[in-house]
Amino acid sequence: MPWSLTLARTYATSHTSGVLTVRDENGVVRATYSTMELPWRNNNRSTSCIPEGMWHVAHGYSPRFKKTMLRLDDVQGRQGILIHSGTTTSDTLGCILVGRRSGIYRNVAAIFESRSAADELLGLLPEGELHPIRVAEARVLANEPVLAAAPAVVLPPVTTLPPVATAGGTNASILGDLAKIFLPGTSTTGAGGNWLTGQTGGGAFSLDMNGATKTDTQLGVLGQIKPVHMAALAGVGLLLLAPRNKSRA
Repeated sequence: MPWSLTLARTYATSHTSGVLTVRDENGVVRATYSTMELPWRNNNRSTSCIPEGMWHVAHGYSPRFKKTMLRLDDVQGRQGILIHSGTTTSDTLGCILVGRRSGIYRNVAAIFESRSAADELLGLLPEGELHPIRVAEARVLANEPVLAAAPAVVLPPVTTLPPVATAGGTNASILGDLAKIFLPGTSTTGAGGNWLTGQTGGGAFSLDMNGATKTDTQLGVLGQIKPVHMAALAGVGLLLLAPRNKSRA
């Protein structure tokens, strides 16, 4: 499946800087890079960046560089446009240079860590596909939706929870803040360990940083935590067990 790329440009008289965003087939951002191009000079060969529009990126052999590189074959009025490494506009005749960060080199606009960025991008995009790339000014792309909004997830009704929940330990603040999202009246303490306890309509629950939950009845509360909160809990070392008798998406 083809991936998609967007090149958000900022124009200057001496150069064109930009941010290249790479999304996979599901629209998930997989990487972002700084870019450097020639200034816009009416698409003149060797002195101008390529025109804005929707083009396609593919792997192909470059006789000049004698290796496989990423190329744009369908750019209006241009040929031999590649995505490759470089530092300043002196390193390109119209191709797109990619790097990991931008800055100033010898008093001119530049990008850095370019070779590793170009190699990473080459390996990141699946071969044998034509990947669409949208090239436009940054302020224009900022107003364009990248993907349609995902449908809202409707959660099942949740039994009203009593205002009882306590978190403690070195991560008490993190656990307590998360608890407040789904348990009203949460308080935190500085007790030893890292733990979160509370009471739900289905019974008591108690989660700890060392691994498992205490009882089967507590598993019901996990079904009331949004995925983003589950990820945050996992980020501080809490092992989360999925609710039983529920199928995975």
